[in-house]
Amino acid sequence: MIQAWVKNRLGGRAHGWFQPGSRFVLAKIEITRSHRSKGYGTVVLEELRAKARQCGCSELVFQGVRADNSGAIKLYTSFGAKPVPTSGNLCDFVVPLP
Repeated sequence: MIQAWVKNRLGGRAHGWFQPGSRFVLAKIEITRSHRSKGYGTVVLEELRAKARQCGCSELVFQGVRADNSGAIKLYTSFGAKPVPTSGNLCDFVVPLP
């Protein structure tokens, strides 16, 4: 888990797991409502991307994103993520890591 702290208060967190040498799968990212659209999600994802690289992962996967979650999709695509349909209303978004 990665946590984002703002003035000694939890501003957000991300949960996932590493498959060393393969991928980092992000199952959930949560940014408190009052901190959304202020760059905190970007900070959390930058840290996750750096950790994934350190573990030798070749891709970062945002798992199970709802099609109507436009804020998350905008954030993920800003990192170069491409959608991979999974089932029904969900997609995974995959970012290759150089």
